[in-house]
Amino acid sequence: MAILTNQLPPWEVLDYLFFIDATSPSGLRWKNSKCTWLKQGDIAGTLRKKNKYWQVQITHKQKSKIYFVHRIIYCLKTKQDPGLNYIDHQSNKQNNLKIRQATPGQNQANRNKIATYANKKVSSQYKGVTWDKNRNKWMAAVMQKGVRYNLGRFEREEEAAHAYDKKAKELWGDYANINFPNE
Repeated sequence: MAILTNQLPPWEVLDYLFFIDATSPSGLRWKNSKCTWLKQGDIAGTLRKKNKYWQVQITHKQKSKIYFVHRIIYCLKTKQDPGLNYIDHQSNKQNNLKIRQATPGQNQANRNKIATYANKKVSSQYKGVTWDKNRNKWMAAVMQKGVRYNLGRFEREEEAAHAYDKKAKELWGDYANINFPNE
């Protein structure tokens, strides 16, 4: 049985097995495979239903392990194993070709807005914004390293979203997943 692991095989092994290809849904294709049913140019990996990440199984030194495809792509591009570091999808669309190393906090900052919390639909369409029913206003807040920053209450939902965006950019820079990226 294969296990999921962080430590990758050496770069030379990965370079022998795969090549990066933007037309592949996973971002990776087989260059050489030990499996008879896989041919050169076939899409490498399968999409995990649970978390929507691509993964691929590699047998190296008589051990079969499962690896996340985005970690392999990072290694092929940089010739470095990311080890225990996070690999962040810059576009937040699971595009395995737009990736970068990140701290856990930076990776968390780049997450999408959640649609439900505790099995209830969240009140705002914007990240970092909730409805304060006691004051009948929109409230903006952000957390970093366990510290909650209350950014105020606003008449309009968009005003609260802009306040979140400003603080998120201040805290995380390019890693901030903001509500209005085109402004």
